[in-house]
Amino acid sequence: MADGEDGLHIAVIGASGSAGSDIVQSLERSSIPVATWTLFGAPARRRPSLELDKRVISVRGMPELDELVAAVEDADLVIFACPPDVTRALATAVVDAGPAVLDVGGALLGQGAFGVGLAGGMDEERFRESRVLSTPAAPGVLLAAVLAPLAALGLHSARGTVLQSAGVDGREGVEELSAQVVALFNHTDPRRAVYPEGLAFDIHAQVGVRDPANGWTSAERRLSLELGAALRRPPASFAFTVARVPLFTGVAASIHARFEQPVSATQVGELLAQIPLLRLEDPVPGPRHLDSTGTA
Repeated sequence: MADGEDGLHIAVIGASGSAGSDIVQSLERSSIPVATWTLFGAPARRRPSLELDKRVISVRGMPELDELVAAVEDADLVIFACPPDVTRALATAVVDAGPAVLDVGGALLGQGAFGVGLAGGMDEERFRESRVLSTPAAPGVLLAAVLAPLAALGLHSARGTVLQSAGVDGREGVEELSAQVVALFNHTDPRRAVYPEGLAFDIHAQVGVRDPANGWTSAERRLSLELGAALRRPPASFAFTVARVPLFTGVAASIHARFEQPVSATQVGELLAQIPLLRLEDPVPGPRHLDSTGTA
């Protein structure tokens, strides 16, 4: 905690994106005392400031590495809510400068502690040693939160399908999907920067680069590694097809779980009912009952 200040000094890299701004808003409304914020975004012109309940905080453009380290070296915590390649390029220098690091998205998997809040605790000793805590992206959080309680029933493995919205690609993905929808309705050529082949009214059955040696895409392999780390099981126990769908927000998943011994739907339901923020419904709602944004 910074000297003379009643609260934490937190820096966020990627504060102009959807995940970064949501993190700032959530922490500001939580019971965690935050004295000062240092926010960086790329580019800052898209969101020069964040309007919170009690204050407005400016968002700086991303500086060179030396200037960034100097700006955050007195911070208690630096949160990376940016693309994985950016996190990997900057995190080591930030940790060496002194602050603890929270990696939102699993870019630093294996370099420190790893944890999913709804799926159990983290390795606190490793966090103290490394000062790095990594959490998975949204699909990993969703699946780990559902699968972790099932370990009590002898969970053996799980497979299924994950559907990601354009929101997984941040504000740029959402804005481009919206522009593509409008362009197609107006019979004009849509912008194709984030989605070169288009996403509006289409489904991308392959997300990431496919490895010809094993058939996994980079997104699928990353998800299996995240689940293996979160649930402390071999990554090969979790095989999920990852697809992107033309929705603005939300992540959905279908899960086929295998157990070491026979279990009943009642047993599974009783365990899942104990998960915070999860609402069980029977029957499962169909498309007409889902929110128009695609959240489920």
